[in-house]
Amino acid sequence: MNNTPWGYAVDDELPALISVEDFRDYAGDTLSSSDEQIAATLDAVSYAIRNYCKWHVAPVLTCSWTGDADGRLIQLPAMNVSTVHSVAVNGDDIGEGYSWRDSGLIRLDKPVYDDWGRRVSIEYDAGVYADAILSVVTQLAINSLVAPPGIMREQIADASITYNQSAVGLSGGIRLHATDRALLNPFKLPGC
Repeated sequence: MNNTPWGYAVDDELPALISVEDFRDYAGDTLSSSDEQIAATLDAVSYAIRNYCKWHVAPVLTCSWTGDADGRLIQLPAMNVSTVHSVAVNGDDIGEGYSWRDSGLIRLDKPVYDDWGRRVSIEYDAGVYADAILSVVTQLAINSLVAPPGIMREQIADASITYNQSAVGLSGGIRLHATDRALLNPFKLPGC
């Protein structure tokens, strides 16, 4: 299992949200960037999106969360939960003594009470299919790839050239603009 920055582990390493091939298919042949440049940019875009949304978002992965519980309800750090494989309290599998929703909410049939909370471990599948966020990832990657880092404008006498900027007054890098955040809000964990 590989730990994520969002409080749970996944079976495999987190891949980029989309592959280089998907990026090229969607973006077309308008960029002269190498596959290595695109892969590095997609990794950075994926990290920015996941950090904003506070979970891995895509693809659908098997995840493992362990934490304290006090009561009946547990909110997993995930959305689009498609399967709950197991729930254990203090190492004891509770069988089917729970119900769940795709929002990541788990409801235990028997409440768990303890002054210090009880350790609960849940294994589940969660994530969206990459098609749902393909356009956002692609646009962010294109913006980063076509904005040369550090150079915004050149001027000689009366002639000037202004290069693409990734944000007002900034060239290069990956930045989530308000429109990007609005498109990502459906994938952002509530309360984050």
